[in-house]
Amino acid sequence: MFRVAIEGAAATSADLAIGTTVRLADGRSGRICEWARAGNGLEALAVLPLEVAEGGAGPAATAGASGIDATLLDLPYPLSAGANNTSRLSSSSTS
Repeated sequence: MFRVAIEGAAATSADLAIGTTVRLADGRSGRICEWARAGNGLEALAVLPLEVAEGGAGPAATAGASGIDATLLDLPYPLSAGANNTSRLSSSSTS
């Protein structure tokens, strides 16, 4: 889960809702889980991948993609070193 800022016309869009796709300049995209007004724009929590996929779409490819442009904001806490560890999920799904 990441904090993002949404500004400009997208921040006043009537189409903005939970589940709306957001795009970051680095090529990642995800879905809004929660949002709130902040100044002249919005701040939102969005589920995004931790890293850009190797060989994945970069900024040029996302320019025409659907979704709302967003800017990544700092989290009020550090991401843990094991945040990308899926071994628990793998072992529990095989039982």
